[in-house]
Amino acid sequence: MADTPSATPLEPVHYWIFQATPGRYDLHSELHEGAEVNWTVTRFISQYKTGDIVYVWQAGDGAGIYGYGRITGETFVDDAGNSRVPVRYEQVFTQPLRREQLLANTGFRGLTILRNATGTNFRVTLDEVCLLNDLVSPLCNKPVPSPLQSGPGNGELQTVVSARYLLDYRYDEASKKVVSMALGAVRRSENTLLASDLVQSTFLLLAIQGNDFSTTNKIVAFSEVFPVGEFITEWPNTKYFLESKDNAFRAEILLEKFLSVSCSYFLSSARRIAVATSRSEHIGFRHLFGAILIGEVEAIQPFLDDVQNKFPLLYTGVHEPFLAVISSQYPEDNQDAWRELIQANLQTDESPHDDFLPLLTRLDSDSADDAPEDLLDVDRDAIALAKVLCARDAAPPLAIGLFGDWGSGKTFFMRRLRMHVNTLTQTVVQEPAKEAAFCGKVAQIWFNAWHYQEANLWASMVNHVFAGLKQELRRLNPDTAEKEFNALMARLDNDRVMEKELEHTAEQVRDLREESLRLDSDIAALQTATEQFADVARPEPVMAADTALVQLQKYKKDIADIFGKPELESQLEQLVKSGQGVQDWLAQFRRQSLRNRVHQWLRFFMANRLQLVLLLGLVLAGILGSWWMMSLNNMPMMGLISVLTLLSSAAFSRFCTRFGKILHLVSRLKDGYEIAQSDAQRQLGKKRERAQKELQELQLQKQQTLAALASARLRHDELNAHYGRAGEEAFASFVFSRAASADYQNELGILNTVRRDFSRLDELLREQETNDLPKLNRIVLYIDDLDRCEPRLVVDVLQAIHLMLAFPLFMVVVGVDARWLGRALKQRYPFLHHESDADIGHTEAHQASTHDYLEKIFQIPFWLKPLDENATAGFLRGLLRDQVLKAPPPPTVDTGEVQESVGDEPSEESEDTEPGYVEQLTRQAAGASNSLRAQLLSSDALLLSEYELQFIAELGGLVGRSPRAVKRFVNLYRILKASHPDTRLASFSDEQGLCRVPLLLLAVLCGFPKGAADFFNLVSEGGDMPLGVGMPMNDGHLEPRLAEVVSALLVNHPDLTCEQARLWLGPVARFGYREWLPQRSPDSL
Repeated sequence: MADTPSATPLEPVHYWIFQATPGRYDLHSELHEGAEVNWTVTRFISQYKTGDIVYVWQAGDGAGIYGYGRITGETFVDDAGNSRVPVRYEQVFTQPLRREQLLANTGFRGLTILRNATGTNFRVTLDEVCLLNDLVSPLCNKPVPSPLQSGPGNGELQTVVSARYLLDYRYDEASKKVVSMALGAVRRSENTLLASDLVQSTFLLLAIQGNDFSTTNKIVAFSEVFPVGEFITEWPNTKYFLESKDNAFRAEILLEKFLSVSCSYFLSSARRIAVATSRSEHIGFRHLFGAILIGEVEAIQPFLDDVQNKFPLLYTGVHEPFLAVISSQYPEDNQDAWRELIQANLQTDESPHDDFLPLLTRLDSDSADDAPEDLLDVDRDAIALAKVLCARDAAPPLAIGLFGDWGSGKTFFMRRLRMHVNTLTQTVVQEPAKEAAFCGKVAQIWFNAWHYQEANLWASMVNHVFAGLKQELRRLNPDTAEKEFNALMARLDNDRVMEKELEHTAEQVRDLREESLRLDSDIAALQTATEQFADVARPEPVMAADTALVQLQKYKKDIADIFGKPELESQLEQLVKSGQGVQDWLAQFRRQSLRNRVHQWLRFFMANRLQLVLLLGLVLAGILGSWWMMSLNNMPMMGLISVLTLLSSAAFSRFCTRFGKILHLVSRLKDGYEIAQSDAQRQLGKKRERAQKELQELQLQKQQTLAALASARLRHDELNAHYGRAGEEAFASFVFSRAASADYQNELGILNTVRRDFSRLDELLREQETNDLPKLNRIVLYIDDLDRCEPRLVVDVLQAIHLMLAFPLFMVVVGVDARWLGRALKQRYPFLHHESDADIGHTEAHQASTHDYLEKIFQIPFWLKPLDENATAGFLRGLLRDQVLKAPPPPTVDTGEVQESVGDEPSEESEDTEPGYVEQLTRQAAGASNSLRAQLLSSDALLLSEYELQFIAELGGLVGRSPRAVKRFVNLYRILKASHPDTRLASFSDEQGLCRVPLLLLAVLCGFPKGAADFFNLVSEGGDMPLGVGMPMNDGHLEPRLAEVVSALLVNHPDLTCEQARLWLGPVARFGYREWLPQRSPDSL
């Protein structure tokens, strides 16, 4: 922060959080000082400026801030069409600032990434920046740049920023008016907006609009509680505020003004109230007024004290009237959150349940009276599961196994569950403020597996899903005109044609690419051949030898006749064959490198070294003998030679005659050789011409192929881009087309068709979130009567569920008898151990079991409660209620009039127009319905206290069997706490609260599913002794590891007793894959 005041505000630097998701971006390897990265941006694209600060957040395990960087350039669009912004990493923190540290600080309750971590880019408000910089300061070598500067205010120097930071907040029309009035009242001498200015402006707007009784003006209700109109003239600077009451909130008026940091804190307080009560960052008038009443900002206290001193009646006892106005004018707000924020003291155990400060919000549920039509007392559990199915933070895919014996009411429970999902989603659509917590567009499809027992299950189920989706799209989008759906159907053929053309162009691109590669290979081969024909004029030795051998073959008979030796013809034939072999060897020899030629000669010499030595000796002997004879003056020898010459003269005459014939033959051989040589060269020339012509044709064909390939790629890209832009209708169009498709009726390549269509459905479901119509958040599929099907079909359904869970759009609820599932799996997979098998040895007990298989399919197992005596009695009363109502009344003696029935039973019934939603509209039913609706619409999910989180951390040794077990533990506790009435008391979540009991039992159930029944039996037989003390856990009753971990854990919690735990055994055991019932002693039978 600057030490001297600045005459004008500094250019504001905005602060952001960019989130790196493991698996998509390896932050740990990329994050180092000086590195420059182009980050993908999907929000606030036009608002990033050079110099802005980016806190780098790692998602997943160890989530938190690991360093910071600075934006170094403008936003741009890459080749793939993604918006990106360049960031240079400035510092890597010595250790990360963990998410848990931020959650523990109430100043970060409005931090967007803590409330909804979906996305990559998040805005950080000014007050959050100041808090973050203070927290990361010890983790940095140098401090993160601060937005603060020194400026004027109240006649003295104070910490200020540019008033343009006001644009970081979201306002409704009334709060905009408050801010614009306050800005207009800022005097030029100070030029700084203070927190007290906003407080005064809030009161003045209340006075101004106090006389506006229009139906849309909700502020008038506050004016009845706070009659400030008669006091406004006595407040300082009132005239300046009133002069600005018609000013619009414009960005240009912020350029030359300062904003005090305390003013930012006041707005942030209002923003946190908006987030907690309205699930929105938009600040309304009620949130500003709430920030005044809560008084978190110290800077406004002097002003409020002055107001209270001057007008004590104005500021005394206003909290309850304020809450009454909120309840009447803003029923969609979270009333419990308002009460927690406004009231200072926690309530006692006898008071309503929302009486502890939440640290982590999840699912929540108010206890409710049973509606008259819920004869089996299942609504509490059904509502808890309905909220899980609709909760935005319970992201699909998810499978719930609803277990119970035949006839235990599984179908009834699922119908109640579907009814509550309908009720919740309809209310969310009508009250958009609820969308922050729940999804409003949930398609629900009912599939009765037994009805399709004789058909192909895959084809039947998927066809049923698409047909159901078609109906649900119409139901969930009632405001969409019918003609628009008809237009979708009319454009369906064009969409299908475009899809086929897209597939065709993809195939065409692939074929042309393969053709181009083939042409490249052919061109390379022809170029090599053409180079071999380059020098036709020069006769190759091998070619000349070939020509000579042809001539020798042609005249071999003439040669034999000249010498008068017929056997010479066969010898010449043998010579031709030998010559051809030598020719082949020479041709191969000439194609080799010089080094290989030398090696060939060496190998030839080594193989024939004896013969070559003898030949060399003979040659040398002949030369030496001739020299010896010529050098001797030996007349006798010369005479002998002369005699021999005379004796050969007769033979010489015959030789001359034969020699003439040889010369004639040689002439013919020469002529034939020259003709053959010329023909060979001419043939080679023709071959070269043909090769060159073919090479030119191939090169031209390649150019044409490349042009066609470029055109096909362009067409494919255009189709693909258009197909992606058609998301407005693609989703509905795809569903409608698959509902009418014959692929599933024909059952051709059914598994590939299922995977392809589900994959496309999942893709379109994600894309349509940003389009106008029609929308869908998720799909809930109910599968009923599975335990009526034969084992083969049962396993097929489980496999189908497993396939569906590969696509993050499905929530599946399956009602089935767990015993039937186990038997079906055992029959299909005999190697699986089924726990009902007799004579199971120690080795088999540790092999894969049917329960392990089910654990991979169902993330949430849930057992229906069996009917006890009280439930049975209530069920009977409900069944017989109509007969009681129809019974004739007793006659009277004095008159003939018929008396009306009196009592608590309803006297009339009616049905809601929504299919599947039945409700009796008596006074009793109406009260119960309102209670159910309030329970459903509780937008606070499960509230976990700090002490619950601490104890959960201690359970790591019990729960940590696998990631799946840990996730199941968290999900099950959320449902248990949402459905059990005892969890509503404040003491339940205290440091020594009873929350530890169900948490411990659930941890055993999830971490040691096979040993949980033994532990539960020990607890049920433990009387009132402390848990762990005196229980026979180490004498073989429990798995050794389970006994060791539980014993060590309970040392720190000696106050927990078996009697307390016994009350939770039933509710907790319902969440196991194995049914557990308390053992009865023989005396109790």
